[in-house]
Amino acid sequence: MKNKILAGTSLFLLFFICLSLIFLIRSNRPMEQAQSEAEAIAKKQAGVEKTDKFYWYNRDETYFTILGRDKDGEQLLVVIPKTGDPVTVVKQKDGLSEFDAVQVVAKEMKPHKMTRINFGILDNQPIWEIVAANEKGELSYYSVDFKTGSIVKTIKNV
Repeated sequence: MKNKILAGTSLFLLFFICLSLIFLIRSNRPMEQAQSEAEAIAKKQAGVEKTDKFYWYNRDETYFTILGRDKDGEQLLVVIPKTGDPVTVVKQKDGLSEFDAVQVVAKEMKPHKMTRINFGILDNQPIWEIVAANEKGELSYYSVDFKTGSIVKTIKNV
């Protein structure tokens, strides 16, 4: 009797683990597909040969950004609108790096914890979006202008 209960429990746990793995794998597919398509566009339209990072920015519009290097090793940010509008290519050297944008928010806003960083377009200007949490866990969104380093938009305590 004990063996039957143990076997039944083991089968149930195995089934549950398999379902969890399937769910986890399927939940990552949209991100992987978006990155794969963005890399192909960045390669074709901007000559990106190596991808360093992928960003998915969602505000008024959705943008996929590839931070990568061209054949000369120059870092480029290739911003691809989900709508299929023209792609925007900016040279990393012409503005703030991800690290620089984080430092701007850290210095000016002094958040408790930074949770996510994205790159996109806001009001036709390239921006870094820094998502930060306060001590209560409430999120704030800071849009840092890529060229000037100023915080151009803040959404607090979401």
